Amino acid sequence: MVAEVSWHRGGKELAPSATLAAFESAAERGAEWIEADVRATRDGRLVCVHDPWLPRIGGIADLDYEALPPTRRAEVPTLEEFLAVLDAAEARTGRAGLRSGIHLDLKGTGREVTAIAALRRTGRRLLVTTLHDENVVVPRAIPPDVPVCLSLGRPGTGLGIIGNLRLRASEIWPYPRLRRCGANGIAAMYLLARPGLRRWCRKRHMMVLVWTIDSTVGLRRWLSPRDVDIVTTDRPVVALRLRDGL
Repeated sequence: MVAEVSWHRGGKELAPSATLAAFESAAERGAEWIEADVRATRDGRLVCVHDPWLPRIGGIADLDYEALPPTRRAEVPTLEEFLAVLDAAEARTGRAGLRSGIHLDLKGTGREVTAIAALRRTGRRLLVTTLHDENVVVPRAIPPDVPVCLSLGRPGTGLGIIGNLRLRASEIWPYPRLRRCGANGIAAMYLLARPGLRRWCRKRHMMVLVWTIDSTVGLRRWLSPRDVDIVTTDRPVVALRLRDGL
């Protein structure tokens, strides 16, 4: 078994990442998984934006989407626009019967149920990853058919020295967190995806996702193990070519 490939933010080989053009290119090429980050604006719109703050726009959580000038809206694609682009690309290329799965990376908390419900209605495969333990609990309690993976590799910004030490310890030894939150998978930054952790997950039939692998050497290494389900990369075209040669 070789790992599936998740197109991180739609990939960046064919179009700028995290743009509707990138998501469209991924769907046209039949991506197994298309990763999109989802945040909520102040007025409740779900948008596919990775960073909490954008130049010339400001903080996403403080943004009223309806007040955003039309010239700026292309920088803040909505979840509805994201899904419409995928549907159109698949219909145009005759891939409507081979729909890409959606790898939803939740940013922040508070709109988990709304985002997951909207994506489940599409009938696509759905995978959820999140850095926040509390984000796992809510989705896991509602749609048991959706894998929800706890991400390991959270930035320690603003936590201070003690807070960072505690965070890193909980990522090196994440087993109590995984038991408490009920995640049925892990999404580990590659330095944290140690063999012992992967074996522990495999024994419990938990999904293993590794991110973000961009080097050619790294892609060859991570696409081949039998204990990794999904590899997330900004270079999915290269990853697929390498995987075909394994």
